[in-house]
Amino acid sequence: MPAVFAPREGPHEDSVEVDAKFFDNLADLKELDWDCLYADRWNDFDDGKRTRCAEILVPGSVPLSRVARAVVSNEPLRDELTRLRWPTRVDVRPEGFF
Repeated sequence: MPAVFAPREGPHEDSVEVDAKFFDNLADLKELDWDCLYADRWNDFDDGKRTRCAEILVPGSVPLSRVARAVVSNEPLRDELTRLRWPTRVDVRPEGFF
């Protein structure tokens, strides 16, 4: 089942905009701006905020066994995942959210 990579582009931050790019082949991962995605701060990149908001849409579902970790913005969210017995690592990284 292929994933669809949808980097957001254009004047609005909405993944349904007409100028968004969609990919359905894992080979297209090279099209993503990996330097921006791995950077600690996105404001050092042209259009970095929107690049970091790229979406990966997966039809159907993803088995939790395929999820390596969850990243949340605060400790209460991490605590809620823990309470729900989330099966993988949970990192709190408020700098990844805005």
